[in-house]
Amino acid sequence: MEKLKKILIQEDTILFIGSGISMWSGLPSWSGMIEELALFIEATGANSDLVRAEAKKGELLQAASYGFDKLTKHQIGEFIRASCRYGIAKPHEIHKKIVTLGPRYFITTNYDNLIEESLSKWQPNRFYRAPVTNRHLTETAEIVHARATDLIFKPHGDAADCESIILTQEQYRQLLPNGERHAALESLKMLLTSRPIVYIGFGLRDPDFLYVRDLLANTYKGGTRDHYAIMADISVEESDYWRRNYGIHLINYSTTENSDKSRNHKPLLTLLDTLLDNEFALPKENKFDPSSSEVVLALARHATSLLRTPKNDPEFIIRVHPKMKKNDMSLFHSFQDRFNHLPVMDFLKNGPERALLIGLPGAGKTYSFRQAAAQLADKLHESCLSEPFDNQTAILPILVDLKLYAGNIRELINQTLPKNLPFDELIQNFNVKIFLDSFNEMPREYLDNDSYELDFVEFASSIDDASLIIGSRTSDGLGKLELPEYNLDQIDEDIVKSELQRLGINIGGRFKREIQQLFQKPFYFQFFSNDNVKLPEEGHPRDLYQQFFNNLHEEFIKRFGDQIDIVKVLSFTAFDALNKGEEAFPLSELLGILKTSAVKENVADIDVRNIANWLVSFSVLIPYSGGRIAFVHQSVTEYLAATELVNQYIASPHILKEKMALTRWDQALFLTLSLLPSSQAPEFLQDVIKLDLSLALRAVKYLEIERDDVVSTLLNEVIKRKQSQEPTGYKMQFALEDNFPITETHEPQLRELIKFHSSIGATAVV
Repeated sequence: MEKLKKILIQEDTILFIGSGISMWSGLPSWSGMIEELALFIEATGANSDLVRAEAKKGELLQAASYGFDKLTKHQIGEFIRASCRYGIAKPHEIHKKIVTLGPRYFITTNYDNLIEESLSKWQPNRFYRAPVTNRHLTETAEIVHARATDLIFKPHGDAADCESIILTQEQYRQLLPNGERHAALESLKMLLTSRPIVYIGFGLRDPDFLYVRDLLANTYKGGTRDHYAIMADISVEESDYWRRNYGIHLINYSTTENSDKSRNHKPLLTLLDTLLDNEFALPKENKFDPSSSEVVLALARHATSLLRTPKNDPEFIIRVHPKMKKNDMSLFHSFQDRFNHLPVMDFLKNGPERALLIGLPGAGKTYSFRQAAAQLADKLHESCLSEPFDNQTAILPILVDLKLYAGNIRELINQTLPKNLPFDELIQNFNVKIFLDSFNEMPREYLDNDSYELDFVEFASSIDDASLIIGSRTSDGLGKLELPEYNLDQIDEDIVKSELQRLGINIGGRFKREIQQLFQKPFYFQFFSNDNVKLPEEGHPRDLYQQFFNNLHEEFIKRFGDQIDIVKVLSFTAFDALNKGEEAFPLSELLGILKTSAVKENVADIDVRNIANWLVSFSVLIPYSGGRIAFVHQSVTEYLAATELVNQYIASPHILKEKMALTRWDQALFLTLSLLPSSQAPEFLQDVIKLDLSLALRAVKYLEIERDDVVSTLLNEVIKRKQSQEPTGYKMQFALEDNFPITETHEPQLRELIKFHSSIGATAVV
């Protein structure tokens, strides 16, 4: 009881409420609900013998399945509301005690709204928004946040939303891997492993508690877990069993027998009164003890939150190599570097203390960061379970997504940690390894005005011996940190060729290199390596994107009908996000565009939040805290933005100048050229030539018609600039080397370039 009282005053504790609490307000038990289901079915004129037969065997979920199979969707909603006494039942005194125990985060498998009403009545000064259910997939990042509070999470649904109800065997499957609402189950798992939990209103044989037991079985490795369950009539043997096998401490209270042979649970009220009379208070500025049980438990929870990272199967080795030093053409330093050619996992776990990890989109930076953090977290978790815990040898990983940067790295890190693990204390008492991912995807407002630089430099100099690895697409903007730079290589070319051969994909044509490089990137390798990918022999990078979005369009029609052009909606959203330089953008922006599209198409019966949730389940969108979302990958954003730019350029060509002023549009501009109608593409390229010759040299191979003539024009422009002794720069030279689409007709211009005896001339020789 003393330990439980301490848990209840912790700010990150969650109360998990079971059906036993709702029974105090007159709602039925699990078995009682199934009997009411049988009666409801009989009232419709159907037979309920099968429902009762399964219930008698204790198969309550199967009984519910048989029952729901006999009802329409409307009738199911009617039954759930009736069984929950929705709008009739009122909170009991026990609800008052529960919502004033201290914790401000509630999980419940109940469908009723008694917790909500209790908070409104007895905690009127706290704002609790509408409950989050398994249909609110866009909010999953918000509810699992380490500092999330004032929330009600209903993973099994809410009586006010029939579509969210999880009661039957078939509905439970929606929460399983590959199920449409799997993200809700993953959120529940994350909370169970990363927070202190107090269960109230469950019995050991309660189906919901057995469900929680199965979730915990995959994560509990022995040792101490700060989970407590208040239950009736528990034996010492049962208590020992649950503590040893699942880490749950059972707190017993004894019931008495009523005259009707039912059990009287009034002693629970007395027990709750004892907990309410909590002599413990939140510690005030106590000295941080790295070996205290509270800190060790918090570390274990932090570790398990990082462990919930899916692993690719198969997982391919990707290696890193140091960037060539300026003016060093010998590569000798690369061979001297002991981290050269290391597998990226070894590099992140055992490599340099501080470094930049550079890789283009799809190279595997984010996946590698997450897996390295998970592997280090696994060792940390084992250390937390050992006796005694040694904070000097434990390595503490911290993973931060810079998409969420808001001007202060230290504050962002603290937001990812449990409250009783302040970052300043951690770097003084532990070996900390910090991974800062997605530097180039920070909100544009900080990148454009360089306001982040001072914060980054001060942070790097203030973390003493802590390890710091920053991941980015390029090293631009990170020079002041003076960190060694390592590039993330692609998946081995032979592996990709073997996989393409297995898929029956033969790549040829001028984009052979680009397509193969796309497949060499881990993201695309996993994304496109399936039997559904069919590429023409003269393939184009756009073919991969178009196949994916054609598939998305077909699946969307199956799910929602063809009233909304979902790819068009996503394209406009991506265009806006790329324009603003925000990889993670407010969910409200997407919902607004969906609503506008629905109004335009006269669609009145569609819930745009359902569409957003579906896009999360389809892995097109990734939810972030703060009500933000992002496309699954930056290059997906660029492709979608390019499709919208096509429409806007056709309507107003002057928009090109505006986009070319922003380098983040470069890749999207290439894709735009390949997507434009043949009548518009040459004009588009001519506009590019006027504004940026180097960019035009790189873009010309995306032109489908009159390419030879345009290449001649470009080469003549290069010759003209050399003759006038205008500086050409390395970008122009690189563009000419980069698979520039020359033919025999361009020999005279190449010979003319050779005469300049410069690096451009050498490129012409090649």
